[in-house]
Amino acid sequence: MNKNILKPIILALLLLTGTLGLHAARYDTSYVCSGTQVVLAAQNTTGYTFRWLDEANSQVGNTATYTIPGTASGVTNVPSNTPVRLIYKLIVDSTGGATCSSDTFYKIVYALPAFNVAIDSGAVFYCVGSIPTNIVLASNVTANNTTNPPSLTGLPAYVSLAYSWVNTAPSPAGTPGGTPTGQTYTIPGSSLISAGPGSYPYSNTVAYSLGTYSLGVGASATGTCSVTKSITVDVTPQPSIQNVNVTTTFQ
Repeated sequence: MNKNILKPIILALLLLTGTLGLHAARYDTSYVCSGTQVVLAAQNTTGYTFRWLDEANSQVGNTATYTIPGTASGVTNVPSNTPVRLIYKLIVDSTGGATCSSDTFYKIVYALPAFNVAIDSGAVFYCVGSIPTNIVLASNVTANNTTNPPSLTGLPAYVSLAYSWVNTAPSPAGTPGGTPTGQTYTIPGSSLISAGPGSYPYSNTVAYSLGTYSLGVGASATGTCSVTKSITVDVTPQPSIQNVNVTTTFQ
């Protein structure tokens, strides 16, 4: 299986050759963001006619390209936190001499839910003298403005949500943790004490991933497949009162 994760809008399905008499079914799987426009396209189209069929075997197209319909033209919209699976079939016929049909090519497209990210730390303002042992930043991911995270049930194990934390200088480094790894980021309090008073920015990018490959941003305002959120931890100086700073006036 060709395990694509899509950045382009147009998906090139196959390179047509003179070997259309071979009848071994082939397929390809791709994953797209909710809101991405998806156009299926066959290449090397001269001398052939095309039949696109849906999962019910109804013909839905007869040209070299087919745009997947949706609530907006050609856009895959996912209404909930569960991926939507679409299956299309392509059969190619020769137009000269004898009519010869190709094998059936199956295109499987999973449209993944859009999601939002919020970072919860419990607190972001600390006095120098009251910094805890550890400060834990946690990314909470919810799909389509619901209270539930995206569901990847039924998808291959290589499809997951990946978390990537960045401690922008001079922010002390922390350690990713949680389930899945990276859902939390633990900053040692001692590192902040050593760094002293100041503002320390952190950010976390959450994206669907397939092995080492990540999805890009969707092509529509209905959602993205990569969301970055930032948070700043502020350390405030501890005030100190000396005898010389206190005056007494008698009336």
